[in-house]
Amino acid sequence: MAVLTAMTARQTRNDALASYATYTCTTGTTIYEGSLVMVTLATGLALPGADTASCGFVGIATNTVVSAAAGTLINVKFGHEELLGTNATLAAVTGSACVIFDSDLVTTAAAATNDVKVGEVVQAVSTTAAWVKIRGPQSI
Repeated sequence: MAVLTAMTARQTRNDALASYATYTCTTGTTIYEGSLVMVTLATGLALPGADTASCGFVGIATNTVVSAAAGTLINVKFGHEELLGTNATLAAVTGSACVIFDSDLVTTAAAATNDVKVGEVVQAVSTTAAWVKIRGPQSI
């Protein structure tokens, strides 16, 4: 797995009380459904997840935006659990925070540079996947 290049359906659970929000996209950006989404703290504009400074995670994209025109909106979901891919096993950090690796993967804070928090590891199911309690915009 790597940076998303197409819509990705993800498994979710415990999403009866999930929350949703809408953000304006950075002009020219593409964000696929299923992507980890963050906003730049200076502008509040959304872009696909990456290990980037001065950004905050806001949720998982529920729609796809291709080459966003000015003012294009992206919808995100948070406050639930998602089965996310990982670039390293998260078994040792169950109960702890995980951070963005790219628009498709999470990792440990030790393996990232900017530590853009996504949520807490609920259960590692393999060396390449874990259930993560998705944080929302309050984590910015």
